[in-house]
Amino acid sequence: MTASPYRESTLMQHEARTTSGYSAFMGVTGLLLVLPLLLAFAWTGFTASDDGFYVDAATRWLAEFPYVPDQFGLSRTVVSLPISATYLLLGKGEFASVLSTCLFYVALVLTTFHMLVPMVGVNRALVGALLLDSGPGAPPAPVARPQLTITAPADGATVQLGALVSVQFTAGARDGITRIELRRFGQVLSTIEGSGERTFQGWFTYSASSTGTHELTVIAYSGTRASEPARVTIFVR
Repeated sequence: MTASPYRESTLMQHEARTTSGYSAFMGVTGLLLVLPLLLAFAWTGFTASDDGFYVDAATRWLAEFPYVPDQFGLSRTVVSLPISATYLLLGKGEFASVLSTCLFYVALVLTTFHMLVPMVGVNRALVGALLLDSGPGAPPAPVARPQLTITAPADGATVQLGALVSVQFTAGARDGITRIELRRFGQVLSTIEGSGERTFQGWFTYSASSTGTHELTVIAYSGTRASEPARVTIFVR
């Protein structure tokens, strides 16, 4: 007794689907093995230039709920809320800060593979996903550092011991100023918090505790990006 052509065709289609499903399963398994290795050893993938804003927003979500951002860089809730969740689970740290971005990246590669399979087949879809996974993509645009100028006192000014010195500055950044620090010998003496203004003017009050030369440094921050240090030297007598 011989099998009918219809039965043979059905069996062939079933075998083809089984083979295709197995190949797709192996492709996904291979991607899941390759992706963590590339992230761990080569840091392949996309990392946003605004990560400092996302981390700041994630921290504020934990401090106040619901958090209402007052600056555009802090309002990307789809990014900041997952970081808040990883902070709750794992504690605040670098690994928890990047984990959700890495998971988004893995999901992007797997989704690309899944969508390509019906159009080009498993093998070509796997190649396309691996190219997306390991290719450099478009070069990132250079990100300008914040700019900062000390406007007073004049460099080399002489003051009396115990006098209050107003260290005035003007800072600016495309993405807004988030913090300004006054330092001496690398130690932070005072900090002024910004709220994302593109142009920020302010001052620190400094009182010298000894005579001699005092070099003060002011640094402005826009998220995690710091300005070049601005310095002023005063002589205390």
